Amino acid sequence: MRQHEQPRGRARLLLAGQDQFGYLTSTYQYAFHLRDTFEITYLGWDYGLPRVAMDGVTVVYLPRADGRVRRLLTFLVSVFSEIRRGRFDLVCISHFPGAGIYPLFLPRNVFVLDVRTGWVRQSGFVRWLMNREILVDSLMFRHVTVISESLREVLRINKDKVHVVPLGADMLELPPRRFEGMHLLYVGSLESRHIDRTVSGFARFYREAHAQIPLSYDIVGFGPPGAEQTLREAIVASGCAECITFHGRVPLPQLGPFLARNTIGIAFIPIEEHYQCQPATKLFEYLLAGMAVLATATHENSRIVRAESGVLIEDTADAVYEGLKALHRNLHTFDSRTIRLTVAEYTWVCIVRENLEPHLLSVLEDHQPERYATHRGVPLDTQ
Repeated sequence: MRQHEQPRGRARLLLAGQDQFGYLTSTYQYAFHLRDTFEITYLGWDYGLPRVAMDGVTVVYLPRADGRVRRLLTFLVSVFSEIRRGRFDLVCISHFPGAGIYPLFLPRNVFVLDVRTGWVRQSGFVRWLMNREILVDSLMFRHVTVISESLREVLRINKDKVHVVPLGADMLELPPRRFEGMHLLYVGSLESRHIDRTVSGFARFYREAHAQIPLSYDIVGFGPPGAEQTLREAIVASGCAECITFHGRVPLPQLGPFLARNTIGIAFIPIEEHYQCQPATKLFEYLLAGMAVLATATHENSRIVRAESGVLIEDTADAVYEGLKALHRNLHTFDSRTIRLTVAEYTWVCIVRENLEPHLLSVLEDHQPERYATHRGVPLDTQ
């Protein structure tokens, strides 16, 4: 099923990934900031979530079949059919298993493989195997984008074909923040993240400090039923359940009020080898909203968080408690404008317009220089 079909004009770009449109930050931002340059189609699953519309973007929804193998085959075939049908000038694929078949069987199309994450689930052996699968898929592509050089190193993708497109966030139009309370916000996945530890650490801090300062904790995200149940149980057991709210899944366009009213962003990523090269998308959203952050000291988080913007901690409940105490001691020193400036280059408009868009145009020019020798992506024969 399609929404907002657009007339043909400029170079046509297909974004394909296994998320419903509007629920993966990076591809949503790609579409938003590239739609003036490309005619964009997004193809992804329909998870039955509220649909997010965007002017200038055609969305193709695929109903999810039962069974993992059947779903993957359905998706592989559907993307193949859309590429054949759509006459796209450029196809950007958010990696999923088997994506390497497209350059192999559709060699006349121009492809970019976008790798936003390594494999972070399940056992070490399965993780190693799935990361090798990403590597094998990447071998079929001439052009690959990744979120960080450290991720490229982990996946062992050929450096000569890789272009780094980091994660980022929007710079929200918010008044200067007043740090008169500690209102915590976690946004992100609950799968293998141990967010119940943040609840335990917050509860311990709450027992000591709630008489001194206003405190609350909003948790936005989703995960496997077991992870969500563990989180709910931790909230009930906290002794301060009235101050902790688990909101579940919230679409990206509806996150603004959460970022506006809270003061402390929680970027809690387990400090394990497979997470070291994965900065939290929401870390940038917190900082660009002028929030102080409490972040685990992974390699990538440590590159971003500075003394004037937050506190780095280990990935335990005790560390959360100690980190909140440190934030409380220094709360008067935080300034939202200064915090924003520490990550000014990580706004999505800068990342897409100054990094990704020039790269995609250079890919087009590399493949068809006589047609795409233009800075706006408009084929010469249509100007």
